[in-house]
Amino acid sequence: MQFRFCSWNLRGLGPQWRHMADLIREIRPDIIALQEVTLANFEAFARRIELDSAACSLHLRAPQPGEGRGRGLGCAIFARTPFEITSKELIDTAPLPERTLIAQLTSPAGPLTACSFHAPPGVTWKELKPQSFLAIADFLSQHPGRTVFGMDANTPKVDRIDLAENVWWWKDEPSLLGTGAGHALTDVLRTILAREPQRLAALQSARPMGPLALSFRRGPKGKAIDCRYDFVFATPDIVVRDVAYFYEKSIAAGSDHAMVVADLELSAASSLRS
Repeated sequence: MQFRFCSWNLRGLGPQWRHMADLIREIRPDIIALQEVTLANFEAFARRIELDSAACSLHLRAPQPGEGRGRGLGCAIFARTPFEITSKELIDTAPLPERTLIAQLTSPAGPLTACSFHAPPGVTWKELKPQSFLAIADFLSQHPGRTVFGMDANTPKVDRIDLAENVWWWKDEPSLLGTGAGHALTDVLRTILAREPQRLAALQSARPMGPLALSFRRGPKGKAIDCRYDFVFATPDIVVRDVAYFYEKSIAAGSDHAMVVADLELSAASSLRS
């Protein structure tokens, strides 16, 4: 069963949210994991993208008075039939649980867990960022079954072709995204590059020092640094068919992050893993 999974940071669903919704309709994901979703715009956005089931982390943990704007930015997951969201939860051990969302879905090929994660920027949230990585990694290490997640990770500082050469902002970030991760999920872009030597060779020629793809530019205009801060990860029992980073279209729609689009496949025979 083939399906399209997308991940995208919506930049707080600002005044251009309709353009963002229209881009999602153009891409036609079967499941999409969103970050920086506001409670105020969630319902209107849900109606415009016309998917069949939805979950929002801010419905499970609403922002409290006096917490500030940052606690009003949550995650959402939308799914198209034949996928159906049957339950949702947060990672309560995360310091900002509303920046995590776990959805259980049914499908003709069996169950699937889909997650949306948003790491708080270390420049403002300090140690809460690595604490978030540890909480997410711990959840994934204990969670059985087929799983896919989309994430705005706000890292790495340097994204190299050799994962072991990545440079991180905090020492605990590799626990989720690096070579020492304690879970079974892998970066779907790296999965494709390992399987397609010609694509890897083209990347090595175009970006020998990385990043593997452009999803965000950090720093002031004129001196901005290309980064890959946005990821889709999947368990090995999910087949990766293709991956693309839609940076230009995403910026034109009003975000500051690229939408990551992954074409994946579920096999009914591997609907559960030990």
